[in-house]
Amino acid sequence: IHGWDALHAQQLIWWRKGKSDVVYTPQGKTEFMLLAPDVAITTEALKSHRTQPDGKVSDGTLVVTSVWKKLAQGWRIVYAHESWVRPPS
Repeated sequence: IHGWDALHAQQLIWWRKGKSDVVYTPQGKTEFMLLAPDVAITTEALKSHRTQPDGKVSDGTLVVTSVWKKLAQGWRIVYAHESWVRPPS
């Protein structure tokens, strides 16, 4: 997914325009790595729990890595990647 507008459009689908019951629960501590005074990377494992549109409950575990940059308006994510450790069931 490239660009904020494309990501936002996809998020509306993933989270059913704000009506999703998804709950993300941190698993362990978030890892932080400072690359420069204004650039950092975070990596965190999360459990995911939600009800699918067909009514089935889905649980999974994912790892999210984000690149943060300090901009005039504060720290912002400029790149992120998610990988499923255990796909949703």
